[in-house]
Amino acid sequence: MMRVKQNVLNHTRLAMPLAGSSEMSAMRFAVMEERIRLACEIHDTLAQAFAGILLQLEAIPERGDAGGQSAPIRSSV
Repeated sequence: MMRVKQNVLNHTRLAMPLAGSSEMSAMRFAVMEERIRLACEIHDTLAQAFAGILLQLEAIPERGDAGGQSAPIRSSV
């Protein structure tokens, strides 16, 4: 993810002198930085949530009786 972020920033910096006005290029740069920040935040949040779900699922003990039927698992929620 960091490599993608660095590539986008490098391309944005290279394109800045080509923009019409410095105000417009500064605005484009700010928008690009905000998009990158939001993408990283969303990625990190989802990754953390999925890791938590996996840990909780792994902590559930397997239950079964002689017939191979699974016993119902009660939710704590």
